[in-house]
Amino acid sequence: MLPDAVDNRRKAIFAAVLQTLASTGYDRLTMDAVASCARASKATLYRHWAGKAQLVEDALRHCDGQTVALPDTGSVRGDLLAALTLMVDSLRDHLSMIQGLLTAMHAEPDLAAWLRGHLVDDRCAAARTWITREVDRGRLPADTDADLVTDVAIPMVLMRLLVTGQPVDRVYLERIVDDVVLPLLLRTTTVPHDLVPGEHADDRSHTAADRPRVGEPART
Repeated sequence: MLPDAVDNRRKAIFAAVLQTLASTGYDRLTMDAVASCARASKATLYRHWAGKAQLVEDALRHCDGQTVALPDTGSVRGDLLAALTLMVDSLRDHLSMIQGLLTAMHAEPDLAAWLRGHLVDDRCAAARTWITREVDRGRLPADTDADLVTDVAIPMVLMRLLVTGQPVDRVYLERIVDDVVLPLLLRTTTVPHDLVPGEHADDRSHTAADRPRVGEPART
């Protein structure tokens, strides 16, 4: 078989994997089902992949291949909203497939390790790169905790998309940024001198309306 034909055959198989995964879930995905969807023989699949875990991993690696974008809108708040919007759009495009992979992460340790590295670690690394850039620009404190931010923001989005089904719209993303992420980013590990002994910063009441947005003048 010519190289172009081989490449086209592999693309058809990978597309069939993702289509079958989205429609049946990982548990019910079989090599027979993929072969039928791709109009290939099961022997062809087993000639290249030992089982469905390896086949799914290769399909995901081949069909994604995108780097995590680092927005540069000119403000910390704008970058955060842009990054969350891009993430939500990407997740929505592959929601059924992601739901199908959740079970796979429990059933296949090797596939789970790859998924965590691809879906989680890559995004955490991108967040660290972005935070380093903003610290160098003087927009964020030097001790900003990137891991804490991603540990909070990403699950808030996933909870609505995958569990509750509540809307993940612009209003909700602004709430995540203004009420959760920005306070985490802009907090300092140094206790302010104006705190009265025995008083804790957590005891003070602040609302989103009271806080100036990054890049905006404080309200008087």
